[in-house]
Amino acid sequence: MEAAEQEALLAAVVANSRDAIITRGLDNTIRSWNAAAEQMFGYAASEMMGKDILVLTPPELRQKVVLNRDLTMQGKGALDVETVRQTKDGQCIDVSLRISPARTTEGVLFCYSLIFRDITGQKKTLNEQARLAAIVGSSNDAIISRSFDGIILSWNAGAEKMFGYTSAEVIGQPIDRFVGSSDRSMLEENNKKLLTGEGKKGENRQVAKDGRVIDVSWSLSPIRDASGEIISVSIIFHDITGRNAAQAALKDSHDFNMSVLNSLSEEVAVVDLEGKIIAVND
Repeated sequence: MEAAEQEALLAAVVANSRDAIITRGLDNTIRSWNAAAEQMFGYAASEMMGKDILVLTPPELRQKVVLNRDLTMQGKGALDVETVRQTKDGQCIDVSLRISPARTTEGVLFCYSLIFRDITGQKKTLNEQARLAAIVGSSNDAIISRSFDGIILSWNAGAEKMFGYTSAEVIGQPIDRFVGSSDRSMLEENNKKLLTGEGKKGENRQVAKDGRVIDVSWSLSPIRDASGEIISVSIIFHDITGRNAAQAALKDSHDFNMSVLNSLSEEVAVVDLEGKIIAVND
């Protein structure tokens, strides 16, 4: 390939790139500005030629950028960073940036290329994932995920505390070894509902590793990937042992009081603090 053809090809690559590709001279002024840079930052090429590249940097980051710029100007090599840049309308966007020195065939440094990629969406997704992971990790409820074959995929700290098994003991194992004893037909029935997007709720008893019997309420929900496809199942267990014990104690107390009332020969009524009758012996 002749030199002219190679130059034309490289120019076409830069012009059609989805990444913002900018060159700046040794005086830090902008020398080239591709179409993707126009789209990303909102400035036309005619607005930016000869401007200091710092115009894209939020004021609070400019000192740090100048420091990084000085390091690259020492001519060592490319610098890769994740940072923030500012668009024409004042919006700050997260970007990955590669700064590379450009040299002549004789090795003389004459400018720098800057390749920007907008990662705002990726950062938002990662931050949301981190937030959700923190919620799951710190929850007192047992939050578990399983495959449609019933294999445990995740097991949070709440599950370790509730059931007594560590995540190392259970991940990759069939869920019915540790939670419940549902048979294959029940698993398949639940999977059919989940694949339609339906959830399922219920209450039952579970047995922990140390033999403790735990009353739980549970819910099954489908887990979707980024494209919306259902790929696995989440199960959340909430310990209701204390609640059930309190309800049982209240019922026992009520039954005892009624037995005492019914043993009396005279008619007796029980009233609340507002004077309403809440029980009468037979």
